[in-house]
Amino acid sequence: MTIGKNTAIQDLTRIGTNGSQAGEKISIGENVYVGPNVSLDACTLEDNSFVGMGATVHRGATVQSFSVVSAGAVVAAGTTVPSGQIFAGAPAKYLRDLT
Repeated sequence: MTIGKNTAIQDLTRIGTNGSQAGEKISIGENVYVGPNVSLDACTLEDNSFVGMGATVHRGATVQSFSVVSAGAVVAAGTTVPSGQIFAGAPAKYLRDLT
């Protein structure tokens, strides 16, 4: 697991993996905000990304730089949240572009 500098991880956040596959890891970049009560499972959060409170990011998902996962969203396994977009809902889907 790696966590970059200037990253904020709030209270009750679970960072781990439910799998036993070799090589699974969690990568959290620089200047990332992870809200309270978030669950991260073997995923990648690129630099300058935002994960709102109560969200879940499943195994193999990637949250690209300058993108947002809204509060309570559930990002399915293998999903990529593209740079400059907001994903919301359960399962998380494209909501709109950042302005």
